[in-house]
Parts: sequence; structure tokens; C-alpha cells
Amino acid sequence: VPACKMMGHMVSQILDGTPKTLKVELAGSIRDADPAPLVAAVLDGGLSYRRIGSFTAANAESIAARHGISVSTSSAHDAQEYASAVSIVADNVEVAATLYGTDHAPRIVSLMGYKIDIAPAKCSLVFEYVDAPGRIGVIGTILGEAGVNITTMQIGTKAGEGCALVYINVEGEVDDEVLERLRSAIDLRNLWKIVL
Repeated sequence: VPACKMMGHMVSQILDGTPKTLKVELAGSIRDADPAPLVAAVLDGGLSYRRIGSFTAANAESIAARHGISVSTSSAHDAQEYASAVSIVADNVEVAATLYGTDHAPRIVSLMGYKIDIAPAKCSLVFEYVDAPGRIGVIGTILGEAGVNITTMQIGTKAGEGCALVYINVEGEVDDEVLERLRSAIDLRNLWKIVL
């Protein structure tokens, strides 16, 4: 449930609003579980900025319908190399998560079709760009000059595409000026600041 709430919160920031469609898929060992509590958690995270109130398995789909969100669920046997995973697609934004370790910490294992494996921090930056040498160095320099520390990072690629997705967990203030410097320094497809 916390992983699903986190994913909902993440996609609402990437979309910068409320999706029209939400698909939730349970894979692997949880494929036969009741999806209702997980759907409720995704909606709770995704609509938290609206301060609607608490979502439950019983009321989630009716609240979603009132907000114009069409919800569907599915299951899959294969969670790839993980025992279980939940993936969501909100409009055109895809994210998948699994749980890791004895403390069951949520980890993002796919984002926008890019395979990654990272535990998101409170503040993260996600870059999508045409891959080329030196991009990470430019990002690190700009963040370092702004006093922003990179704590962890994951780079994902898609087969047959020359693009990369970089997920960076950071500590320090990433203000609009820093974001604008990053946008102007690199030929970006997308840059998102995600606060969880």
C-alpha cells in the first residue's frame, strides 16, 4: 500500500494534475490479491494535493469516477526478476514498484518504460534526454554549484532507442533557477522534480 501511494503521488507530479485513466496491474505472487486496497492507495497518493479525504477499498472507485478518472485493473503471472510488482499507467505515465529487503522498502523498477531499480528519496530529479557523453558530468556540476548533493542515482535505457532516463535522489534546495540552468545546459526531453 505505501508503494502504491508513493507511485500515485509520483505520477500526479509528472502529469502535473489528475489523470483521466488509471490502470493498475498486479504481477507475480500478488497477482491474485484483491486490487481494491492498492487502487485506493494509488488514488490517495495521486489526489493528495486536492485534500479530498481518505480513500478506502470501498469508496476509491466511486471517488475516482466523481473526479473523471476511469479505473481498470489486471493481473500478470510474470513480475520479471521480482517476486511481485505493481505497475500503474496514469494516462501516458507508467511506473512500477516492488518491495525490497526485510523492511519491505518500496523500489521503483520501471519508469516511463525505462528499466531502473532505485529507492526514491524525499526529493528526486528525473531527466530524460538523448544519450550522449558528458551529460551526467554537466548535471553533477550544476547541482554541485548549487549546493545540492546527489545521494543515489540510476540510469535506465530502452532497447533500440538512443535516450536515457536518469533518476537522481538529492539533498538540498532545488529551486526554479537550478531547474532552469539544467534545462538550458542539456537538450532535455523532460525534467521532473518529484517530492514525496
